[in-house]
Amino acid sequence: MDSQRYFGLMKETGEKTYKKIESILDESIGEDSLRGFIERFMYGRLENKRRLRSLLVRGVYQAVSDENWLECLDVCAAFELWCLADYLSNDIFDGKLDKCRVEIERDPNLFYMASSVIREVSGETLMDAARKLRPEREGKVLELFSELVKDAYMHQWVDYTLKYKGESPEELRGRIDELFHRRYIEYEAGNCLGKICKISAVLFGGEDYQETLAEYGRKFSAALQVVNDIADIAEGTYDLKNRLLTYPLVLTMTKTGENVYEMPGEEVRKLFVRSGAFDECRGRALRIGKEAKRCIKSFGVEQREILSSMLVFIRSNRYYKMLRE
Repeated sequence: MDSQRYFGLMKETGEKTYKKIESILDESIGEDSLRGFIERFMYGRLENKRRLRSLLVRGVYQAVSDENWLECLDVCAAFELWCLADYLSNDIFDGKLDKCRVEIERDPNLFYMASSVIREVSGETLMDAARKLRPEREGKVLELFSELVKDAYMHQWVDYTLKYKGESPEELRGRIDELFHRRYIEYEAGNCLGKICKISAVLFGGEDYQETLAEYGRKFSAALQVVNDIADIAEGTYDLKNRLLTYPLVLTMTKTGENVYEMPGEEVRKLFVRSGAFDECRGRALRIGKEAKRCIKSFGVEQREILSSMLVFIRSNRYYKMLRE
């Protein structure tokens, strides 16, 4: 599948999901100012193509069910809501809410309240879907959702503890595999997306495939996070400024012996490419992406179309081109 088809599916899924979210918010939140703020934040994220969770849910649904995907729209909405709450919490702590500066000054508690309310609505929406299942499957969904909540907080904890504290390149070289495992495999988004796949499989009657799909989610998100960290070097340098120990930055340090955390972003970009760290990081993301693809090889071509399409971004994207240039 080409990237045009992938982004077309993402756009369609996101737009329908966010319309569903609007109706859920109208029913769940009576306060106009709070609902209005949440919707503005939500559509700001939509502009940034933040629709991976709903597309992932749709992909799982397509893999295990032959019904119209709109039947899973409530679950798509539940996980996009959860994602929005997660992003809002992160943006509060990361200081990324410049566009909402006036609202922050007027009511600082609005953001914390919004994040809490979104999480509550997300959980209620998901459990409404689970109540239609047999009791044992409903209980399984509740158990997995509780684990997802824990994993999401662990994700944030890792981001705020895995920071550069003056280690030498030699010290980091000895820890690079451990750092990679913690950030990309064990505690980062991998667990969260893996749980979303597993919960969706249980909800949609694909219990026989829940472990396979969960492993796909873990592998996919690990590869995606490597790509996102490459993209940050190419365009944003947020990780560099905040001294996060990402694989691309640590690998560049260990290859060159240079302290990238004390260098300007443009110099780090050049060093990242010239040292070979870029090619090595991209290669590792591609290898993990291939492992994710192998997880779904037992599904038919049409069944795995969306899940396969989500790997397109890992193989080729504009950030690779930016760095090459």
